[in-house]
Amino acid sequence: MTLKGEYMTGYGRKIRRKIENCRYTDEVADLLARRIRQMPEYKDCKVESMGPFGLGATCSVHVDRDGELVGFLTIGYNGEDAGNFNYVDYNAPKIKAYPEGSIGDMNGFNYQKQKLPTDINEAVGLVFDSVGKEKEDVQKV
Repeated sequence: MTLKGEYMTGYGRKIRRKIENCRYTDEVADLLARRIRQMPEYKDCKVESMGPFGLGATCSVHVDRDGELVGFLTIGYNGEDAGNFNYVDYNAPKIKAYPEGSIGDMNGFNYQKQKLPTDINEAVGLVFDSVGKEKEDVQKV
């Protein structure tokens, strides 16, 4: 049973409508994906919430229109408190904390992370800011 304003995630956990109430990265990704699906300009897009992946238990939101990636955001956990999340900033230079090809590098730990805003509309905006840099990185692989 869910309370008004809550939804069930794929893992059977309840999720609320605000980022600051989320405790897991998949809840944040589901929340952002659900918000994007409600936006009229993205009605024709395929919006997916994926993860968690890797050592950082990151989750992603992907927005695809006719086979082309138009939005993307990777969300990570940044502490023990609810609402304490970060996102991978693909527009910032890599930090080179781990050697190329290492487990840390393969799990995305060389990318800079920024605090994820708790305002849902600001967070949705970030989904569409990352797409240019991410497409460049995907093409290199």
